[in-house]
Formats: sequence, structure tokens, C-alpha cells
Amino acid sequence: MKKRVLFVTQRDFETEVKQYLTQKGYARRKQLIEDLMKKHKNELGYSLKSINRKLDNLKKQGMIIRLEYSDFGKLGIEDTDKNASYLTLKNISKITEHMDKILERLDSEESIKQKNGFKRDCPL
Repeated sequence: MKKRVLFVTQRDFETEVKQYLTQKGYARRKQLIEDLMKKHKNELGYSLKSINRKLDNLKKQGMIIRLEYSDFGKLGIEDTDKNASYLTLKNISKITEHMDKILERLDSEESIKQKNGFKRDCPL
């Protein structure tokens, strides 16, 4: 029986990474790579080198961002390793910032700020 070999396009890769990060919220780069390689064993385009290159391209395009230790608290990531970093979709961090602003307005003593809490558009 012949081995089935598939080739992944950049668009397919983008879609898969978006789905993965949307589902998980954030992931360590190493874990994302391991999960992709395990899922696509023996498929072209899913070698360590290819995945790293494609992830770097997504970062350059601004589709995903790298979260540093200083960002963890804002996004609810509980990791004490100060050298750790995570990947997430750029719009997820914007949504979190937007929600923080809404909650800040709602927590205000001023009724005008409270009423305007939900009047701002989400930055997506």
C-alpha cells in the first residue's frame, strides 16, 4: 500500500494555526510545533524547519504575536517561568485589552463612564 503524502499550503497552515490558537487561546511555541508534527506525521510541509519558518511568517504578518512574561498576568496565564513565552492570535490580546477597558468603565463610580462602557466598538 502506498503512503499518502500531502503538501500543506501557507493558507492551510494559517487556518490550522488560527483554529488551534482560537481553541486554546495561547500556546508555547514548542507545544504548538509538537502538536502539529504529531497530527501531520509524514506530511510534507510539517517538518520542524517548515513549521518554524511558517510561524515566523505569521508573526511578521502580524497574525500571531509572542507573549512575554510581563503579558501573562493581563491574559490570565499562570506560569512562573520568567523565560517562558507563548504564541497567541493578535486579536485575542486586543479583545482582552478591550474587555479590561470595559470592566474598568463599569467599575467606575461615574454613571456616564458606566453607560459608555459598552458603547465602544471592539477593536477587531
